[in-house]
Amino acid sequence: MWTRKTEKDIAEERKRLLYDVTAPLGAGVCVLFGAFVSLWIRPRPWIAPTLPMMSFLEAAKKSVTFAIFTVLLAYLLQVVTGKPISKVLSDRCVICNKCARVKVLDPVARCECNGTFEDLELWKWTES
Repeated sequence: MWTRKTEKDIAEERKRLLYDVTAPLGAGVCVLFGAFVSLWIRPRPWIAPTLPMMSFLEAAKKSVTFAIFTVLLAYLLQVVTGKPISKVLSDRCVICNKCARVKVLDPVARCECNGTFEDLELWKWTES
């Protein structure tokens, strides 16, 4: 059954999120490999003939710079929004405060049971 989270639950989640760097590190690793491949393995000469070839170390340095910037930006975004990176860009889910019907946020503000929709992040599932 769905129950509202207490203030203590919400505070614990936010505190845990401050120390969670797995999602930003994952984004940084993806950018590291993507940037390295795109910088070191240049496109075919007929696509971009004026671009000079880059050495392995040059490409590695730039890729690490991009990755560090991505990790810092992702972590900052996570701290400012108060949500994990995976949930920042996803659709927001809401729950009816009377019948506990869950749906993706849309313009309809009232449920069929005359309840109002609230953010699902403020609720938790508990076994009864």
